[in-house]
Amino acid sequence: MNQPLQVISGYAEIMMNEMPADHKMFRMARQVSDQVDRMADITTKLQKITHYETMDYGEHARIIDIHKSSRQD
Repeated sequence: MNQPLQVISGYAEIMMNEMPADHKMFRMARQVSDQVDRMADITTKLQKITHYETMDYGEHARIIDIHKSSRQD
């Protein structure tokens, strides 16, 4: 997943470098870049899962809590 994220991040950076900061597309490219950073953080946490802790999700479900399940460096 990291390679596709790097490509998306690179294109977003190129777009931002080629237009003024007040351009509507600049703001959109910034949002893409910010979300790629979030995805990279999630991917890193998934790679560091060492045990499973769950959390409530809605009324009738539980999911893995990746924040508590991944080792902290």
